[in-house]
Amino acid sequence: MRALPGTQPHEEPARAKELGGDTLGYAVARQAPNGIIHLMATMTEPCLHFELNEAWILHGDEKSAAATDSSLRRNTATRVRDLREVVERDAAGQVRLRYAGGIADDGRFILHGPCSWLLPNGRVQREAHYALGALTGRETFRDARGELVWTREHGAEPAAPTTFTTYWPGGAIRTRSTWRDLHAEGPAVLLTPEGREQMRAEFEHGRVKSITGEPGEF
Repeated sequence: MRALPGTQPHEEPARAKELGGDTLGYAVARQAPNGIIHLMATMTEPCLHFELNEAWILHGDEKSAAATDSSLRRNTATRVRDLREVVERDAAGQVRLRYAGGIADDGRFILHGPCSWLLPNGRVQREAHYALGALTGRETFRDARGELVWTREHGAEPAAPTTFTTYWPGGAIRTRSTWRDLHAEGPAVLLTPEGREQMRAEFEHGRVKSITGEPGEF
């Protein structure tokens, strides 16, 4: 038996108090072809994804037991080698995905460069750019007609906030919100197709602090 580092309390405060410690809740694990075991836990805040191997289970690493959340979540890659473009096709031979990646200096395969997801009609559905495995710059998602559905603006630094914007048909902004560490942070607004502010909410680490206006028909 090994104690997992970086676990979290139950997502519901009352249940967390009952348990008196961290939990995984319902969890599922699967071993990849390269030997890495992926363990997913869904009853924590935030949900967790662990990566480990059999050597760690059998022999352990005492340092990992004392690891902090920030050290566990830090990207350990500083450079990438053997960079190449990968093209994936569907059963009919149609290109459905293009991405660039390589081997990081921590041994992982990571995305590094542009990435595009294509629809069966050949249109680009989603475009993103990765730097050392992390999303950076502008990410876009389009419908089958090529119209913009949403964008996410990612900061260059891992702790930088992400601006999430959705669009009305025709390209006018529908909603705009800011996210940090996968939690809404600051103002989130709903606009009419004419650009008039219909509703505004203020968030603090994912929790609503105030709401003005009503969504109405929008």
